[in-house]
Amino acid sequence: MSSRLRPGEILLKNPPARSALGVAGVFTALILVALPAISWAPAGLIAIGLCAAASGFLLLSGIGASRIQKPQAVAGIFMVVYGVSCLGGGFSGHSDPLMPLLHEQAPQDAGGELWTRATSADQAQAFLGAAEAATQKALIFWGDVECELCNRAMALGVLSPSINPKLAGYRLIHVKGRGPAIEALRARYGASGQPALTLLRGDGNVPDYGRINSTADAVAVMRLLEFDEQAEAAMR
Repeated sequence: MSSRLRPGEILLKNPPARSALGVAGVFTALILVALPAISWAPAGLIAIGLCAAASGFLLLSGIGASRIQKPQAVAGIFMVVYGVSCLGGGFSGHSDPLMPLLHEQAPQDAGGELWTRATSADQAQAFLGAAEAATQKALIFWGDVECELCNRAMALGVLSPSINPKLAGYRLIHVKGRGPAIEALRARYGASGQPALTLLRGDGNVPDYGRINSTADAVAVMRLLEFDEQAEAAMR
């Protein structure tokens, strides 16, 4: 008398199905490792949750009484728990498959509070005019409110006056926003992309080395500051 097979047993005793499940598991693992969290959306997290929960259920439903199948039980429980977590996170608007129940926290602003912020072209022009009137060098950080790369760049310690002593002597201006007027101001100083950093001499001019466009990593910022330090030393 043959006993009725559970759904998981049917799947696990079918070589093609077992191979397909293995390939799908490896493929899912590679996706989770290779793709950054920002490329995911809540809908993708929900899809991952459904697949993980279904796979875990199939594994658990094929378990017999033998202790040899304990790893299968552990894997099944893990996949069900992870799948439910992804489903809950996805329906809550989360998107990170590595931390499905947590929102990704924005990086702490290491030195942004020490920068003078301008949210309009008029404000930015007023700050730049004040720096030029005082013949003071200025660093302009061009960003946007919704630019994640800009927020990460501004969180770099190299852009914090309390951490980087090379920023002493510069008037630090953070132009935070977009629009026709700000775009015209960016074009005037040769700034393009986001984030961007522009160095102004005391006379209001931008030296040849004074622009970092479409990026603002620590190495590029330090290189710009060192070039300016060498140029000042050569003029003495």
